[in-house]
Amino acid sequence: MTWKISFGAISLSEAINLLLEDLALRKSSSYFFINAYSISLTDKNPAYRELLQNNNRNLIDGKPIELLLNKYQKSKKRYHQIRGADFTREILRTFPKSKSIFLLGGSVQNLIHLSEIIGKKYPNVKISGTFSPSYELDWPSYIDSVVEMIDTAQSSLVFVSLGTPKQDFVAKEISSRLNLVAVSIGAALDFITFNISECPKWMQFIGLEWFFRLVVEPQRLWRRYLIESPKLIKLFLLRRI
Repeated sequence: MTWKISFGAISLSEAINLLLEDLALRKSSSYFFINAYSISLTDKNPAYRELLQNNNRNLIDGKPIELLLNKYQKSKKRYHQIRGADFTREILRTFPKSKSIFLLGGSVQNLIHLSEIIGKKYPNVKISGTFSPSYELDWPSYIDSVVEMIDTAQSSLVFVSLGTPKQDFVAKEISSRLNLVAVSIGAALDFITFNISECPKWMQFIGLEWFFRLVVEPQRLWRRYLIESPKLIKLFLLRRI
């Protein structure tokens, strides 16, 4: 059995323009940042595999995926890695003053801190609301109340930071039910608030961001990077991406 997860062969600026277009049209769209770990999860999680297969806004957030696709896939355009943190900063920088953002995920304290930082650094951005669900809760138990919160706040875009794969399921559900843009941003907001050290540019360029993050957070990330992520090569050879 073979299956495919498709990626857009677009640059960071093209991806931002696409999002701004979706935003202007109030188009139901969910942006996922796919890395080796994301791909590895699809091997034993059919629901997540189907979610990624049926999503048309999959962005490459992993140097290995970028390299493999450019080397072996037949495409006239070049595939580009688009880091979630870089994408998030560009959204905030170019965000229309007439729109607003809802922040979903992270601790209450971090959301307060983040709202303050965004207000100071990106005065064009209006934060319509925030919500910090308990990590132990299963997302279907609070999705209805979150959707109502976002709708009542008349939000235009939702940043979802709940961890992979949960955040992708939640982003898709929200964007589908409210006809708006949802972005699964992972740890991007932690980089912006400096809660997590960000990888130096030179390490990003040569594909060693995974190593940097492993050194910074070994207890949380060792299994992801040393056991799960290497499955990417096997799945690529089986034509799963």
